[in-house]
Amino acid sequence: MKHIILSSILLATSLGSFAADRTSIPKDSFSLQGGSDSLFSKKYLDTRDRLIQNFYFQGQIAEGYVASENHIIFADQSIEMGRALMALASEAKTLADNGYDTASTDAIIGEILAAFNDIEGSPYEAQLYGQEIPGFFLRDTVSRNDRKGVPESWTIGSDLESILYNNAPEYQPAMSNDQTLTLLVGWWAVAKWTTNENNIKQAQANTSLVMNYLIDNKYFIELPNGGQIPDRRGSDMRISSLAASIIADQISYERFYDRSKVEFDIPVVGDVTIDTHDLKALLLVEDVVKDLLKEDTIELEYLGNKRTIDIKPYSKNLVFMTTALVKDFQHSTVIDAAMESGHYSSVLYRSLAFGLDVNSILTEDEKSDMLSLYQSYPEDGPSNDPAKGAWSVVYQWSRVPSGTGDGKEAYTGLDFMAYENNLRQVGLIGQAMIDEQKREEIADFYEQELKQTPSQEDLDNAVNRLKEIGMDALKAELSYSFKPEILIPTVILPLLL
Repeated sequence: MKHIILSSILLATSLGSFAADRTSIPKDSFSLQGGSDSLFSKKYLDTRDRLIQNFYFQGQIAEGYVASENHIIFADQSIEMGRALMALASEAKTLADNGYDTASTDAIIGEILAAFNDIEGSPYEAQLYGQEIPGFFLRDTVSRNDRKGVPESWTIGSDLESILYNNAPEYQPAMSNDQTLTLLVGWWAVAKWTTNENNIKQAQANTSLVMNYLIDNKYFIELPNGGQIPDRRGSDMRISSLAASIIADQISYERFYDRSKVEFDIPVVGDVTIDTHDLKALLLVEDVVKDLLKEDTIELEYLGNKRTIDIKPYSKNLVFMTTALVKDFQHSTVIDAAMESGHYSSVLYRSLAFGLDVNSILTEDEKSDMLSLYQSYPEDGPSNDPAKGAWSVVYQWSRVPSGTGDGKEAYTGLDFMAYENNLRQVGLIGQAMIDEQKREEIADFYEQELKQTPSQEDLDNAVNRLKEIGMDALKAELSYSFKPEILIPTVILPLLL
């Protein structure tokens, strides 16, 4: 694999710091082109803009941003990379399905895929652990001396920053179960929902690197120097090996499933090596499947002996996200458990992956619940503000709202972006709903922003005019800028005269 060439090495501490001199694609080239923004809700477009301006840095994605403190947080960065690919690949599918060019979206996807080269085979890996192991990756490579385009006035929180400068060895910036699985699903989305051949090939190459590493290590992640990663940091991928290998074979068929083996310590029997065929047989027992989806433990029985394995609560998102793409699990079992848990994203993914008709599978109440969640997305995006309810979490399906928080930390909204596209693709929302939302949102904008300026009669006339005109006329008049300095002279005044 070609690793990025470093033009300079800056020794900032006793550990050192590498600053990559590579050209980043200008952010303004990521804007949707040719009127394709008309496909998406205003909330979607605003979220997309915030993502690119506040969270996106040379293909690496921050988890949170505190504007009042100019502080950017790259926690679980490689998870955010995977989620970004899931969202943007679904955007590319929406564009292509409606006959629009996907070049700007493909450009972002391409830079994120290339940025995996920054975290896999990174010089920091050899610096921290003595050597580079192909397929092993770091969670991020962003720090105060390797900013990846983060403004100089912003402070940075990241796993690399913690170990280089904050004396926090417990935050090893190493790959983990959740980082790996989310990236795999992101690469799957690129392979299945986009058409750019270079991006698809890069997704396949990334998949091959990581999967060969996991197979060689029997799905137990270690540091390159042989050091152990705490279990709470996601070093054990043995149970995940089944879904990981099956999903990987859908991206790039290299017999990952056939070549995978894991080891378990079975009481009485001792250490046992089993392949994924055996693991599938153990996991496909109906009671085990239900426990995997609904309970905190599963019980595997092998050669007449049982082994209980814990499923951590925060891993449930991974379970639903990955089982959604494994056809061997019964559709009804997966969908019923996902709906019961409110994990609507996996229902949509499974429907799209295997051509299921959501409208016939789900009840009217279930579809209404899914749409209510969509419509409840806040206009200013998600944050740790408890008042935002379901949207007060980093990612809708990975955490339960805590009910606490100061509202200062903003999140990406990648979950909403994927959700809007996927709802559209299964037919639960259509263009008419999005157009009506835009009309209402723009009318609300005028009412809130301009109510002090014109008379009430003039304002009513303007609002009624906006509600009456078709979307083509609305697009021509507004150019979807939504900027007061443009709206007032070019739209409002002519309407009021």
